[in-house]
Amino acid sequence: MNDKYSINPDTFRRWMKVGSLIEGEDLNILDVGGSPNNDAIKLFIPHRITAANPQYNNICGTSLPFADESFDITISIDTLEHVPGAERELFIKELVRTARTKVILACPFDDPLVSEMEKAIYAITKNPFLEEHIKCGLPSLPQTLDIIEAMGLSYTIHNNDPLIAWASWILLHQTNMGRFNLSEVNYLLNQAYDVEEDHEMSYRKIIEVFKENPEKSMGTFNAVETPSSTLSNGQQETVAATTSGDGFCEEKPPHSTNIHRETCPSTPATKGMVSIVIPTITISYLAECIQSIEKNTPYPNYEIIIVNDGSSEPEFMDYLASTGHRVLNLPKNVGFARANNEGFKVAKGDYIMTLNADTLVRENWLTIMINTLESSEDVAAVGPTVLRAGTHVIETGGCFLDKDNVRMVTSFLMGKTLQDYPQISTMYRVDTIGGVCILFRRRALFEVGLFDGNYVNGWEDVDICLSLRDKGYKIYHAPSIIEHYGSFTRNKFSREEYSKKTEGNTRYFYKKLKIRALKLFNVAEQLAQKNLYNEAIKYYLMAIETDGFMVGAYYNLAIVYHNIDQKDAAIRCFEKVVDLEPQNALAYNNLGVLSFSKGLRKKAEDYFNKALSLDAGHEEAKRNLMKLHLQKIGIQKKDERGETSDR
Repeated sequence: MNDKYSINPDTFRRWMKVGSLIEGEDLNILDVGGSPNNDAIKLFIPHRITAANPQYNNICGTSLPFADESFDITISIDTLEHVPGAERELFIKELVRTARTKVILACPFDDPLVSEMEKAIYAITKNPFLEEHIKCGLPSLPQTLDIIEAMGLSYTIHNNDPLIAWASWILLHQTNMGRFNLSEVNYLLNQAYDVEEDHEMSYRKIIEVFKENPEKSMGTFNAVETPSSTLSNGQQETVAATTSGDGFCEEKPPHSTNIHRETCPSTPATKGMVSIVIPTITISYLAECIQSIEKNTPYPNYEIIIVNDGSSEPEFMDYLASTGHRVLNLPKNVGFARANNEGFKVAKGDYIMTLNADTLVRENWLTIMINTLESSEDVAAVGPTVLRAGTHVIETGGCFLDKDNVRMVTSFLMGKTLQDYPQISTMYRVDTIGGVCILFRRRALFEVGLFDGNYVNGWEDVDICLSLRDKGYKIYHAPSIIEHYGSFTRNKFSREEYSKKTEGNTRYFYKKLKIRALKLFNVAEQLAQKNLYNEAIKYYLMAIETDGFMVGAYYNLAIVYHNIDQKDAAIRCFEKVVDLEPQNALAYNNLGVLSFSKGLRKKAEDYFNKALSLDAGHEEAKRNLMKLHLQKIGIQKKDERGETSDR
């Protein structure tokens, strides 16, 4: 049986339709909200696909780490409805910004038939995705089109997945409980689907947004010259749109500046000195590394500082004695962090780099990194693309932290092939950089106090990037390339000793996280007390990012959101509080108050009762529950008299 026809019909119908709208060969496509583990998508869209999804790689849809027009086409399928309402406009603009020719945006919109059908099915299935749709509210189609038109772009609307077909499949899937083989049913339903037969009463709308730019070639992509939208009578109307010279597509957000390798000047405008600090304990790889620097660095103003981390190896010592570069001999082995710090202290450069000895640099690498660092005054550190030596396989394109807990660090595009991900050739903002190669702005490096010397070959790179971010600096990936052998060249520890050091590093890092989170929380508290709510929100979120289990930060952030009338955001924070601390009666009471303010009386009653079950003496919850009951009695009396009432 063909796998293409055996998958979930809901998935089949949306990908079949989207695939029919993508013309051309070997396109570079960004899938915002898609899964990087979804190989089945290639059956419908046989192109180079980069998936951006916070669940897998901590990439935020409202701040994509890609340069303008990095991709031929940007797609987002059934994701917009999961984006909070206040962030949807920025999300759409990011889709447009990253696309060169067009955007394909698909999701269920707030048509009454669709909304009511979702509620009816949720009542039966308790599907968590439908629950989130209901909680966030489906996007408004008119508002979405207003955003697109305000950018001066034209579009076409397509219907997708007949509403009855969608509802029938979801019910069948959710209630099957293993009674029959769904793959056989999938095959039959999918064989019967025709993309041309989608009608107006559909579950999903697909919007093609066209980016008109006469100065750029459209390549093998065939653009639609007269985009149109479907009217309720099934006819087409042309959507008039103009593209002004100062429209959205011309903006260059600071987090996505283009610095391409092939167009980078041989030297930057500023000619400050760069100090390249290389800590090592052996000649292995070192000579080859330095030769690659000398060969591939046209930037004229740099020095190399070799830090001998306590080695007395004869061949190594002979090399150090004969090299024309600066040498710093340490009396004993102190590990990566402290060896680098000693090198940093004697460095003369305006820019200071740490570079592993087991690396090879490629042409023009340093100039590109300096240009990236100097792209904005608030950029404090940059790192290159790191490849596994002798291959095109990416070791890291920068690192991202788990959005709920910085203890989880993900190397972006690790294991992917360089030629399949051309966006690696642009600069973009990251959370941290691996210690294999980091270029620092000198003043920022010394402002945070260099590497924390309590670490022994681990976590110091993440730690210093967090410290820089706490000071308001940004961290960027530079479109520069180096290769990394990944050898064990900086210490003389046995494997057992190294394992113990690693465990110690981890414990120490977690301890520092707690202290860091508390400091950020205290700053947020001070700002909130001064009614500086936007700044307070920023620091509460930073505290939560640092310690995802900080109940007090979630609670106080909820209060701030409530003060500025962002009720949905406040509810999400209080829900996180009771998730982390199920016995928190205060949070349940506040959830009741917020639910009541949104007209969700039954839900409010449940929350007040929950608060009282946890704390029978909770006076506020008692009063709130009493008010709720009195209002209910008043409504019932009005109904008995035949009067109308607002439910």
